[in-house]
Amino acid sequence: MKITKFLPIVIALALVCPAFAEDQKLSDTSTLNLTLSKFCRVTSNLPSDTATATFDAEYKVITLGKAMAPSFHIVTNDPAQTIKVSALTAGKDALYKVDANTYGLAFANTTTGHIPDASAIADITAAEASPAIASNPDVIGFKFTNWTMTPSATYGGAITSDTKGQNLRTYVLENGTYDLSMTLNTTQEEGTFSTHDAAGTYTTVITVLAEPSA
Repeated sequence: MKITKFLPIVIALALVCPAFAEDQKLSDTSTLNLTLSKFCRVTSNLPSDTATATFDAEYKVITLGKAMAPSFHIVTNDPAQTIKVSALTAGKDALYKVDANTYGLAFANTTTGHIPDASAIADITAAEASPAIASNPDVIGFKFTNWTMTPSATYGGAITSDTKGQNLRTYVLENGTYDLSMTLNTTQEEGTFSTHDAAGTYTTVITVLAEPSA
């Protein structure tokens, strides 16, 4: 009779006492990380172009057969992407600021015996230059009639800053997609074309360079 009275108590202890139960864990987590590196791609839409030229009867005005229009496509995920636009002709700066809002581009003769020296190029491209035809033989300057950096309406973006140096234009762009479009005038800048400019191929190279933020 005494054993029957104690038996229900022993069974109850076995069911509820933690000392006899296994540890339980009803949830846990797994952290997954994805690392993206900085990305920027600059693509020229016009790697090379050539225009023919005609002249007036006195060889004082040059007229290009078409308006040369270099353009570049820029894609970046950097929220502070630096883009630098420059140009070289005969190894010297070819891009130059004409006034606060206008740039020009110098073309140098590449023909042996007619490659201009640095001073002839600088007569057109230097700050506050007043080109004189006798001082810039074998170099011709053309103003840009259009220069626009346009963010994509689809992918967004914004121009944080636009610094217009004498021979270098520097943008800081937010992450997005952009198109840089330029169009050159078809006639020369005043004081940069004359009989001092010999026959030959005149060349300049525009560079758009991306520099990542720190």
